[in-house]
Amino acid sequence: MAKAGEQFGKWTIQRKIGRGGQGEVFSATAEEGQRESAIKVIKATKAKKRARFLQEIAVHAALSAQNAPNIVPVIDHNLEQLEGGEVKGFIVMPLAELSLADASNRMIGRTELCLEVFEGVVNGVVQAHQVDVIHRDIKPGNVLFLDATLRNPLVTDFGISLLRETTNKDRLTDAGETVGAKYFMAPE
Repeated sequence: MAKAGEQFGKWTIQRKIGRGGQGEVFSATAEEGQRESAIKVIKATKAKKRARFLQEIAVHAALSAQNAPNIVPVIDHNLEQLEGGEVKGFIVMPLAELSLADASNRMIGRTELCLEVFEGVVNGVVQAHQVDVIHRDIKPGNVLFLDATLRNPLVTDFGISLLRETTNKDRLTDAGETVGAKYFMAPE
């Protein structure tokens, strides 16, 4: 997909960080010498994938505009139609030092820290619910920390979220369709 040196808007890709269901995540900078940020890049040829990314940008940007605590803020975003119908988009956020999945071993035996992290995640989910967004993909990889103190967990990745007032015909997930991480989904 993307590679080091490639440009997305004013952002230059530095290195690949990871891959998810909607795209790939890289470190990127807007100017030489600037601190690295995280950029999630998608290339969507299917209308549903494009619609999910548009919704993710809208949800994340709305929460970011409210300075919602415990939600990763959005720095920049773009979605553009390219020749041949291909859609390329990106969303830029601060570069996290680690995820809850990475930090779980550091939390063993630290009950107060575990409770503090749990409270932060719940606060992020509450902020989303207050704007009628149901996250639907809470898992350790979607809880990030900007530093190693683990004191301010931030919820991210609203790619498969559900907007509460969405009518059945406008939903991005069809009845019976399964989306999400297999081991973190509710059994129903």
